[in-house]
Amino acid sequence: MNPLTPDDDRPIGHVGTFARKRALFDLPLDARRLGRCVAVSACFVVAWSLIEVPWEIDLTGSAAGAAMTSGEEIAAVLVSKTLLFVTVGLALTGRRAAKYVLLFICLMSVLAMAPEIPVEYGHSPWLAMLSGVECIGKLATFAFLALDLRLKRD
Repeated sequence: MNPLTPDDDRPIGHVGTFARKRALFDLPLDARRLGRCVAVSACFVVAWSLIEVPWEIDLTGSAAGAAMTSGEEIAAVLVSKTLLFVTVGLALTGRRAAKYVLLFICLMSVLAMAPEIPVEYGHSPWLAMLSGVECIGKLATFAFLALDLRLKRD
């Protein structure tokens, strides 16, 4: 029989298997999808932290003529990035303690950055945009990770 004959068509009112309606409260219950969201948002936070390194380590000195970034400041930035990478890596491998540490890091970062973004915008809209993207990424990671941890706890 020809696979395109009208006899094989489904009725007009037929709903496909992928077209079922999902309630909003059912979405966090899909553990694999939530795990992928955690992985994507955590990897975004790591990638964005790499993008921000040139603005955190100012080797040329500031526009106001201040001194160049000291070796201690460069070491502090590199150590903080390394700790973030290690924490995200351990969280993505399923370490529960690392997930709680990442949850804490994201929450504290958002609470520290968000109130200062309007002030930063007054000085430099470009840097405020960078901080805003970082804040949104860490907020998304916090939300997805909190839902994931709650789902795993129940």
